[in-house]
Amino acid sequence: LCSDVRPSAPLRHGSACGFRCGPGLQANASFLCLVGDYMPAACEPQGCGPGAIPFGQLDCDTGAAPVMGSRCTVVCEDGYSPNVAEVSCNTSSQEAEAPPTMSPPPACVPSPCGNFTYPMGVEIEYSSAFPALLDTARATCMAGYEPVDPNGMELVCGIKNEPIGVGNAEWQVANTGERAGLLCTPIGIAVRRAVVVDGSLTLEVRPAPGETLEDLCQGARWEALRASMAVSVSLAFASVTAGGDGTGVNAESVRDIALVPGCDVRAEEAARRLTADTEQEVRFRVEAPEVWIALSLRSALEDEAGRATFASTFASALEQTGGVEVGYCRAAPLVVSVLYVARPPTTTTVPTTTHVDDSPGNASNLPVVPWQSTASPSEPPTTVLEELALWERPETIAAVASGATALFCCVCIAACMCVRRRRRRHSRVQPIEDGGGDEAAVDP
Repeated sequence: LCSDVRPSAPLRHGSACGFRCGPGLQANASFLCLVGDYMPAACEPQGCGPGAIPFGQLDCDTGAAPVMGSRCTVVCEDGYSPNVAEVSCNTSSQEAEAPPTMSPPPACVPSPCGNFTYPMGVEIEYSSAFPALLDTARATCMAGYEPVDPNGMELVCGIKNEPIGVGNAEWQVANTGERAGLLCTPIGIAVRRAVVVDGSLTLEVRPAPGETLEDLCQGARWEALRASMAVSVSLAFASVTAGGDGTGVNAESVRDIALVPGCDVRAEEAARRLTADTEQEVRFRVEAPEVWIALSLRSALEDEAGRATFASTFASALEQTGGVEVGYCRAAPLVVSVLYVARPPTTTTVPTTTHVDDSPGNASNLPVVPWQSTASPSEPPTTVLEELALWERPETIAAVASGATALFCCVCIAACMCVRRRRRRHSRVQPIEDGGGDEAAVDP
C-alpha cells in the first residue's frame, strides 16, 4: 500500500502502490513510480448493478447503469407497477470502498385490478384478497338480473388492451380477452356500451351589454348559448385533429354541456345557482363511435400546444355564435371513460340521473340530458326512457329497475296512513273495568 511508502523505504522506479477510496468509491488504478514521478490514479463511483430488474429497468440520471450517487426512476413492463417511484444508489457504511446499494430496493410488482368496476346486480368471487395481474374471478348474477353474456362470467386480471382509465391492468373476459364491462342487467332492460370523452375549459365570460350571467341561464337564451357552446366544442376538435374533421365530432355528438357555476345544475337544488363572477368553467361530454376515436381526441390535447389551439378556437367560435365576449380560455386534458346506455322497455318519464364524482373538474358531474332536451334551465331536467340516457355508475340502472317496487311501496304506505286516519276518526270508546270508574280509553 502507498501508506507503507516513507523516506526510509521509497518506492522504486517502475514500482506501484495501492490505495483505498472512500465509501461507495474505488480506485481506478495504482500509483506508479516512473522516473521519479508518480503516475496519478483516481477514485471512481462504484456501480449498483446493471440497472435491469425483473419485469422492468431503471432509468437513471447518469444515462447508464446506476453508480454511486445516481437517482433512478423505476420503469416497469405492461401489467406491472413500480413499488416505489424513485430510488438512489448510495451507502450508509463508513468503511473504505464499501459497496453501494439501491435504496429502497426497486421492484416491479403485478399491477392491481382491484374490485370489479361494475358491481351492480352481480356477485364476484375473487381468487385473491387483493386481485392483481393474472388473478381470476367468477361472477354470478343476483336475483332479478340476467347475464349480458352467459359465456362471459369468468374473468381474469390482464394487461390493458386500451389506455382507458388509470393503471395498466384491467378485468377481462377470460375466454375472449376483451375488457369486462357490465356483466348483469335488470331483466328486461337492454344495455349497450358507449365510449365518452369528458373535457372542460376555464374561461372568462363577459355577457353582452345589458345582459347578466343570470340572463344567460334563462329559457331560450340558455338554449341558444348551449347550442353555441356545442358548436364551438366541435370546431375546437376540428382544429386539433388530422384533416380538421374533429374525427367525426359535431354539435350533436356533444351530449352534455354546462356552464359552471353560472348555469350549474345540482341534484339537490331545484334551480340554477348564479354568480357574479365572470370566471366560468365549460364542461362537456362527447360520445365517440369507436374507442380509437376517443383515444385520438385525448391524444390531441395531451400537450400544451394542442390545448392552447383547442381553447383559442373554442373562444373565437363562442364569441361569434354565442353573443358573449371571452377573455382568457384554458383547456384541460381529456378523460376517456366507458359508460353504458340503457333502453328500458317502457316510456315512463323519470327524473334525470345526475353523476356524482369527487375528482375535481371532472365533467362527469354533469346531469344526463339528451342533446335535444327542452328542459328549462330553472327546473331539474327530465327525460323519456325511450331516449338514450347515459349512466356512468351502474348503480343508477338499478334505480330504474327498482322504480316499480318503490312506487308500490309508496302506494302501500299511503293506503296504511288513510286506514289509520279513518280508524282514528271512527274510534270506539270502551269503559275501563278498573274500580268501576268513569274513565274511558280510545281504541287506536
